[in-house]
Amino acid sequence: MACRKELLPSYLPPEMCRTSLEEVILKIKLLELGSCRTFLQSVLDPPRPEAIDVSLSSLLAINAIR
Repeated sequence: MACRKELLPSYLPPEMCRTSLEEVILKIKLLELGSCRTFLQSVLDPPRPEAIDVSLSSLLAINAIR
């Protein structure tokens, strides 16, 4: 039987990469970290601007953000 440590990956991608961009945007808004675009552009591996636009449009369409 394998050890639990052997079954776990040695490296996990950052949570921001494992979470939907919409969820990240909602957390940025909830924590009042400023502009979503500015915040996301400052991270180590920022999402494409087009992906941010699509996510913001989706959240606006369902009235999750203003």
